[in-house]
Amino acid sequence: MGGLENLSTSLILWLQSCGTPALDSVFKIITFMGDEKFYLLLLPLVYWCFDKRLGIRLALLVLVSNTVNLWCKYAFMLARPNDKIVRYVTTQEGPGFPSGHTQSATVALGYLATQVRRWGAGIAALLLILLVGLSRLYLGVHHLYDVVGGLLIGGLMLWLFIAVTAPAERLWRSWPRALRYGVALLAPVLLLAVPPLFLGGRGTEDAASSLGALAGFAVGAQLEGEGVRFTAGGVLVQRLLRFLLGFALVAVIYFGMSALPLEGTLWRFVRYACVGLFASAGAPWLFVRLRLAGVEGVMAPAAS
Repeated sequence: MGGLENLSTSLILWLQSCGTPALDSVFKIITFMGDEKFYLLLLPLVYWCFDKRLGIRLALLVLVSNTVNLWCKYAFMLARPNDKIVRYVTTQEGPGFPSGHTQSATVALGYLATQVRRWGAGIAALLLILLVGLSRLYLGVHHLYDVVGGLLIGGLMLWLFIAVTAPAERLWRSWPRALRYGVALLAPVLLLAVPPLFLGGRGTEDAASSLGALAGFAVGAQLEGEGVRFTAGGVLVQRLLRFLLGFALVAVIYFGMSALPLEGTLWRFVRYACVGLFASAGAPWLFVRLRLAGVEGVMAPAAS
């Protein structure tokens, strides 16, 4: 990788030679669109306030993509740019390849663009994805091949997800209820074994976060579909109140459980599973009870 690494380092240094404090701030904002915290905002926003089924698909895609990205990072174990040569505008830890921010932006923004089905949305998504990749270079935390890897792996995952969504959903609906719950819970648990078996244990706790959220969200989405069946429509004030209340309670669960004196892979899995479960089932149940959301087949109540 010596030649590619040197070429990439030269590109980073050239980009940073154009840097200013204002440009630093701009690229930090742009890179946030690939950050985990951004998806803690985006996924509930889509699910609670715009389109429930789109939100479910988007959450599954992003969480699976994040898990695959972590596995790739710890399989290749490629170093990030040398911080003694380039300037780290932001801090980042762990292996560099592939860029998680770029891959997340590719799958999430790319999938949303395919669902909007307007050429303007596609162009906007492509520009944002490229800007996120560029931001990772400018900020000094990724090589060019990390970003290209994130684009290619993210693009492949997006293509596969779109190709299998319809047949996979038909198969899922044909399964007995108990089997659906079993797969939703046990598949992420079993996937926790990938790092110990194939990656020397590297990245086990990191993968537990996304796999726990995946298990909780998948189980919760089924519970919601059977017993709550909320609608993501309504007037603007209802949508806004749903998001603010739901996100506040998600934060309470997340930070409250983080404050407990418990550590380890299993606890992290459980903590993120609780967040996913509340986001997909608990919050919608509360929205309906507070008349902030309607029920499928029933006219949504007006906001008080």
